[in-house]
Parts: sequence; C-alpha cells; structure tokens
Amino acid sequence: MPAPVTLDGRSLSIQDVVAVARHGASVSIAPRALDAVRASRRTVEAAIAGGATIYGVTTGFGKLAHVRIPPASCSSTLSAAMRPGWAILCPRRPCER
Repeated sequence: MPAPVTLDGRSLSIQDVVAVARHGASVSIAPRALDAVRASRRTVEAAIAGGATIYGVTTGFGKLAHVRIPPASCSSTLSAAMRPGWAILCPRRPCER
C-alpha cells in the first residue's frame, strides 16, 4: 500500500495524485489546511449574508450572470453548477489497473 497523502495546501505533487488515483493511497487534510478552508468559507458566507454580488456564487454563470440567486440557495446552486464542469474537465477514463 502506498504512503498516505496529506493535503496541506502547499506540497501536493503529481506523484501524490498518481498514488491516490492509481494506487489507492489514503488522503487526509492537514489541520492547518482545514482551518484555512473553514476561514475561507466564513469569509464567503459573510459576503453572502451582507448581500455581496459574487459571480457564480450569488449570481448565475455566463448568460445568467445577471440573475441573482437567493442566499439560501447559493451553496446548492454552486454545487449543482460545478458538477457538469467536473465532467468536462475530468472525463471518465478506463481503469488502468
């Protein structure tokens, strides 16, 4: 079994990605990195609560950029909007095992 990969926001390598994707290495998040993610989330949530216009978060994408998304729907709308992009950016590949 390959060595575990710890996401710290600084040291992720191609070899780490390969170890996870192809060899099943386990993944963890360093406490400091998780704290940074939580701080970022608080910043975005505060901006949403304050009525800020944030492209793709409190508005739609592309031609829908002028459409305001209600604050209660921002998280689910962003997640739903990102899924098709993931499929385009990361097409399914046959297993290489």
